[in-house]
Amino acid sequence: MASPHNAFLSTVAIIIFTFAAAAVVVSPSESSDVEEICSATDYPALCLSSAAPYLNGRRADLASVLEASAKFGEELAESALTQLRGLAQRPELGSVVVAECEGSYETALLNFRKAIGSDGGAAIGGMSAVMGDLSDCEEALGMLGEDEEFLELAAAAEKVTNVTSNCMGMMAQLGL
Repeated sequence: MASPHNAFLSTVAIIIFTFAAAAVVVSPSESSDVEEICSATDYPALCLSSAAPYLNGRRADLASVLEASAKFGEELAESALTQLRGLAQRPELGSVVVAECEGSYETALLNFRKAIGSDGGAAIGGMSAVMGDLSDCEEALGMLGEDEEFLELAAAAEKVTNVTSNCMGMMAQLGL
């Protein structure tokens, strides 16, 4: 049986492979459009690396970059939630930490899906709350010590928070 750590690493490897395979599809003009859009976010490098692979040759406008970033955020949150649930049986994790983080990731998934769909306006309020919730989750996980799996989960919470911030910035630019 695969450990939660191995399952998480496999998911990360799949996401990295997807980036590498899809990145070659983005043309130089699309890349410069994505760079320009991402330069207006809080985390431009993360925006660029998370959005470009999901565009798959589509025109790179603000709405498509938002959708691509939200898809990346959704996959990242799903992966972290799977890892969290795999570690939930460890007594040192604590039921309060699991419940807090699990709820945060589930809310993040819901709001990324709203951003991908036609309900972006409803997603922005929820995403604001997600940032605070995931920050609390990240802090709680960071206090558990130097266990590699807990530190990976804390890093994932930070990354989901940063993707959420980028999505909120793009939503604001769209007037949502």
